[in-house]
Amino acid sequence: MPPRPATPELLLTLWDLHPELGKAQALYLDGYLADAVRTAADGFIERLRAVVAEQASEIRTDVGLAQLLETAFGARRGEQPALSWNDYSSTSEEREHWGLTQLTRGLASALRNPYSHGYERPMPARKALLWLGFISVMHEELDGAGPVAAGGG
Repeated sequence: MPPRPATPELLLTLWDLHPELGKAQALYLDGYLADAVRTAADGFIERLRAVVAEQASEIRTDVGLAQLLETAFGARRGEQPALSWNDYSSTSEEREHWGLTQLTRGLASALRNPYSHGYERPMPARKALLWLGFISVMHEELDGAGPVAAGGG
């Protein structure tokens, strides 16, 4: 008899998610799948605001996410940002920086905003687990964010 496939719950207990996802992980394990994803997305956005406040105190964080991202991480590709997701010292890092900024916009638009405003679409366990993994990776990327060094870019 072939082994049973791993369930999302089992995978989650084996998966080393970012420590910031503790509350979301508990919600997931209790079966509150959409709430887990919303909580994880909310937590990421709030942590992003805290990182910006800590790393670039001159930037207002009491603004909408789009304005915060534009002010902190740059409004356009190729524009020198105040903060970067990486060392911002090569063309490849500039591209990665821009992509991570766009992924943050997508995280808010696709996960945080709809589920925070009463979106009722069911969230299958596997999909919720994958979204939690994505948000975990975004937290790991945020761990390395900081001011752009003089001459970066």
